[in-house]
Amino acid sequence: MVDLAQGDTAWALLRDDDFLDQWRRLAGECAWSTACQGSDFVSTWYDVYREDFSPVIVSMRSTESRLIGLMTMAISKDGSHLVMAGAHQAEYHGWLATEETERRFPSEALHILRKRFPRRQLTLRYLTPDIPLDGLREDPFWQSRIVWKSSQRPLMRLGDGEDCLASLRKKSNKSRWNRLKAQGELSFQELTTAAELDAVLDEIIAMYDGRQQAVNGVAPFASDPHKRPFHVAMMEHPNLLHATTLTLNGRVVAAHLGLRSGPTVHLAIVTHAEEHDRHSPGKLHLLKLGHHLATSGVETLDLTPGGDRWKDRFANDFDQVQEARIFFSGLEARSFRANRLLRQAAKRVLHGLRGGRSSGAAGPTGS
Repeated sequence: MVDLAQGDTAWALLRDDDFLDQWRRLAGECAWSTACQGSDFVSTWYDVYREDFSPVIVSMRSTESRLIGLMTMAISKDGSHLVMAGAHQAEYHGWLATEETERRFPSEALHILRKRFPRRQLTLRYLTPDIPLDGLREDPFWQSRIVWKSSQRPLMRLGDGEDCLASLRKKSNKSRWNRLKAQGELSFQELTTAAELDAVLDEIIAMYDGRQQAVNGVAPFASDPHKRPFHVAMMEHPNLLHATTLTLNGRVVAAHLGLRSGPTVHLAIVTHAEEHDRHSPGKLHLLKLGHHLATSGVETLDLTPGGDRWKDRFANDFDQVQEARIFFSGLEARSFRANRLLRQAAKRVLHGLRGGRSSGAAGPTGS
């Protein structure tokens, strides 16, 4: 049986200990689950963003009332936007299911969502390589209503961490480290409590927003009053948010905040102090982070998709992730496809006029 809970009914589920226990069990059994589908992340996001979004939960239960499928979404308070739980702050979207329901659950979940929100769209960005998509791709109804897009994902396979150490020992990086160290006490640290993160978060935000504003024209924390409390709240849950800093005389010169999914940490907020650009503190921090993770039982630093060329320089492996743009209206799906073809044609013409020139976003190398 597939059921949709919204609003007060969904909030009641989120307070139900049995439901939460079954959610954790299902996530633990689901091979493709990430932290973004876990109860800690989703419940925290629902709670912090309750002024803007109302929870929408689609669940499938067996005849014995065992949870065998789960997809968590949210509807904006004005009813205009249906998003996956976590919205853009969830690096990976998706659902949870058992081996028996992995093919049929996503299709059935989308059907019940379509009945409740007939004129809406839903974007899943990104879907990890191991999430089963055959059921959706082979469903004749959804074939014409889902637009797929594939993206390359750069990864750092950490091994024993020796590759990161070897890079840190290179003459150029060793010189950068020593020049920073000559200015005072230089320390790499993992933060493990909400209080520790809260104490340095404003420094991190100032660096991150400043750099994002300069490169992309947007200040993520300044434009979202819930983003800061959301990150502090995530630190209340063990092994959910991985946070590290590189400090010089007690001041943050580089930092990273990212979710942890078992043996993988996902790159998210990575930033450094621009006044130390010439010493590449962001690069040094990322290499320190890689070694630290390797010695802490983490196998992979997921550099995350997005096309940033600096990530490719750190990656030693790549795979493919998917984006699914789902239209509950067939007419809107056809219109989107037609407009996309026009946009692609225009881009090809513009690219030709510019002679193929392109640029990449600045990364932690400080270049």
